[in-house]
Amino acid sequence: MADKRTVEDKKQEKLYKICRQVDFYFGDSNFPTDKFLRKEAEKDEKGFVGLSVLMSFKRLKSISEDKDEIVEALEGSNVVELNDDKTMIRRMYPLPENDTSSGRTIYAKRFP
Repeated sequence: MADKRTVEDKKQEKLYKICRQVDFYFGDSNFPTDKFLRKEAEKDEKGFVGLSVLMSFKRLKSISEDKDEIVEALEGSNVVELNDDKTMIRRMYPLPENDTSSGRTIYAKRFP
């Protein structure tokens, strides 16, 4: 049976996956405990991380290695924002004062 999704549907699905993955990286459940990403953000006075850093992450690379496609996907994010020249990214909002995510978070891997 042929795939009935259009090229545009597939593109939108891919952009959604990119955005969802980057939103996870910078989200309240991951960012507070991600020492590497936090250290990268602290290098910039405004908290930006280079897109080149994110593009080195295996999970994001498995979705896309196209910078323009990643930028396009992130323009629709409610979690992160791009700098003016679209080479760096940061959280839109500061971290919450109290981290309550650990009590409701589990890590599961290698599910089919």
